[in-house]
Amino acid sequence: MLSKRKPLAVDTVFTLAMICIFAATSLLVVLFGAKVYKNVVAEMDNNYYSRTPLAYVTNKIRAADAGGNIFLERIEGVDTLVISENRGGTEKYTRIYFYQGWLREAPMDAGDLFEPQWGERIVPAQAFAMEDQGDGFLIFTLETPGGSVVRVTVSLRS
Repeated sequence: MLSKRKPLAVDTVFTLAMICIFAATSLLVVLFGAKVYKNVVAEMDNNYYSRTPLAYVTNKIRAADAGGNIFLERIEGVDTLVISENRGGTEKYTRIYFYQGWLREAPMDAGDLFEPQWGERIVPAQAFAMEDQGDGFLIFTLETPGGSVVRVTVSLRS
């Protein structure tokens, strides 16, 4: 007698169930990984917008700090950090300031007309404040696009 094979319904259902479980688990892992990646990118952006501008300003000051050539000045209604240097007998200014949502830098000759919109955009920000505490201390406060407020105090060596 020939034996008839029974349909393998149980085996087929079990195999399909395992494939579905594997697919669902894979999808959950991908979704979880995407959320983690999104959080990491958001934190990196926050660090960039809070640390980079203040590190930039601090390094500009450290690189040029000699003989009282760094000071704060209000010009055209804008508070500016002025770094002056004498190159080839010509007084050059580098102005760092906040204007229309951007921290900006404008290199110019000492007698040039200051137009805030002409400055090179460095990074976006909600606010940037500068304060001279006297005794060679400058305080810079930055509000990032995300709303974080970061502050640094710089001591002038000259």
